[in-house]
Amino acid sequence: MTEEAHNPNQPLSTYEDLRGSARGQAGELWKAADREEANLSKFYEQLEADPRYTSEHKAELAWGRYNQAKQKIVEGKTKASEQLANDAAVYHRQSIPFPASEGPITQDSQKILISQSETQRISRKLARMQDASTGPFRPDLTSALRQEYERGLEVGGVMGGSLCRAVLAVCDEVGVDADSVVDSFRQPRHRELIERAQHAEYLQNYLGKRVSEPPFKKSGTERARITGIGTPTPQADEVNEPPRSKKLFPDKPKGHMRKTSAKLAFGAAPPAKPAADEVTTQRRRRHNRKS
Repeated sequence: MTEEAHNPNQPLSTYEDLRGSARGQAGELWKAADREEANLSKFYEQLEADPRYTSEHKAELAWGRYNQAKQKIVEGKTKASEQLANDAAVYHRQSIPFPASEGPITQDSQKILISQSETQRISRKLARMQDASTGPFRPDLTSALRQEYERGLEVGGVMGGSLCRAVLAVCDEVGVDADSVVDSFRQPRHRELIERAQHAEYLQNYLGKRVSEPPFKKSGTERARITGIGTPTPQADEVNEPPRSKKLFPDKPKGHMRKTSAKLAFGAAPPAKPAADEVTTQRRRRHNRKS
């Protein structure tokens, strides 16, 4: 790939040109994912031309290879997209003019404290400007912030870098576009970094996540996999099994004697009760005997 294909100012007419213009790790990840997809397409073509297999078996082989390669291809393109986004953010930060050996981000505690102090000072200054403004015109906050940023570039060193970081923090706080503050201080190398950042963001639109499916109808195995037919039913265990409902009144424990409706506990049948007509006849007989 020629150097011109990597220059964001050059027109890019093909997908290969766009992919080749991706820098560093993002470009490598993108190319690796495309190689996997190209190998998958080549496998489909060879399988279609192979006379040894039936159509059903070809479909089963093709969909099996597709399921194996799809995740790897999608993950590769996702990582390439994430790397492009990270590159764009880095280029944006590098496009902001700063004193030598200073930058928008620092982990130095002393520099952080100075930046916080300067942020409070600038915020109070802008608040006084707003309070003192009269008439229909609002105070020019962008111009005031630009003056503070210019002073930071002139001072340089730790103090200058802290002042520039403070201006950027106040821009975010009051809703002023930071580019409108720092753009007049940019040099050609800063503007080239802006173009690189915009180009990295642009390339993300061409990293599709869809993988071409096989040119075969889904096999029976593939249809069963999608619908879940034939998959083993998970066995219930103590963790996944739903809790059984508890009875409000638990069963009473059984005693050692068994009761039935026909016999007593010791097996003796209860005496049968005489019928009502029989009792009346016996009483009448006893009465006749006495009389």
